[in-house]
Amino acid sequence: MGPLRYDTIMRPRNEPTALRLELVRAARERGITPAASACGTTPTTVRKWLARWPPGSLQGLQDRSRAPP
Repeated sequence: MGPLRYDTIMRPRNEPTALRLELVRAARERGITPAASACGTTPTTVRKWLARWPPGSLQGLQDRSRAPP
């Protein structure tokens, strides 16, 4: 079995917050680039979720609206 692909797993899930939490945990433990390659995403995506994530909370890992204000 190959590495988990972020884009493949994220599309069918109804609750992506848990996967994003695992992504940021992996990035903190192993580093940004290894976490990105393990999940099949880019280091830019990992940095985005790390920047949004307030430790101890899931609020920053939830989807944001893209609708204009």
